[in-house]
Amino acid sequence: MTPCTHRGPIAFHLRSHLCGSRGVMEPVYRCTIHVICTHRKYRHGQTERVCLACDDYQPQQEATSARKDPEATGS
Repeated sequence: MTPCTHRGPIAFHLRSHLCGSRGVMEPVYRCTIHVICTHRKYRHGQTERVCLACDDYQPQQEATSARKDPEATGS
């Protein structure tokens, strides 16, 4: 999943309490809309927004200069 345009740098880490990822340190990001957010859930009853399920999610634009279109160059 491409990072959201609203997501900023990592603010801190929290330990996951979910089965399959218990004990893993999950990053909590700054968010320009929701103050803080996480990429995925890290506990039941979580109050922070989750990017994977957020209605305000907007993917960042990929750099198009890195890709070359063969038709545009005439090759």
